[in-house]
Amino acid sequence: MQELRKIGFDADDTIILTLKLLNEFYNSKYNKKIRIKDYEIYDFSKVWGVSRGRVVEIVNLFYKSELYKQVKIADGAYEAVDYLFKEYDLPIITSRSEDAEEHLRFTLLKLFHPDHFSSVHSVGWGIHSNMEKWEKCKQLEISILIDDYHSHLISAAKQGIYGILIPAPWNKNITDLPKEIFRVRNLSEAVDVVEKNKKIIWTQ
Repeated sequence: MQELRKIGFDADDTIILTLKLLNEFYNSKYNKKIRIKDYEIYDFSKVWGVSRGRVVEIVNLFYKSELYKQVKIADGAYEAVDYLFKEYDLPIITSRSEDAEEHLRFTLLKLFHPDHFSSVHSVGWGIHSNMEKWEKCKQLEISILIDDYHSHLISAAKQGIYGILIPAPWNKNITDLPKEIFRVRNLSEAVDVVEKNKKIIWTQ
């Protein structure tokens, strides 16, 4: 049986919406007034004005909170994943720490079909990062990564891995992306990109 081609999916703010709830958690717990539009850079330590180590602590507290259990699926995510998994192997490549991976697995099982994602891989985040996403993609032979953080996709593009960029506050002003990266408005468009560029992404 021929092995399925692989499409990597990021989780947070790509297929599940965590930023809004995380921001609500942070503001409520620490009496702050951070707005979603303030996240123009993907560096919570600068947005919150705390150390990177403290960011990891706060985010992990959020994952364990009751508020996190309210996390919702992104618009069109179920339909996009359900369509693609019939033809492709779909591993999750997340920047969450290994400690937070169990919370992600719970969320994925709650919001998606158990068969949708073949595996979940944590590469770590911030000071606890142990691998770049492109390295994990290479290791798993993933040809295209769907993510909201442009930096992951730019690094992957340098290694010949295609990318689909999902809208987020931190990437709205990013220009001059490599030709290997497709910017889309939603996950429905992401499916269209895959379908229209099969011959380019998977060269024979």
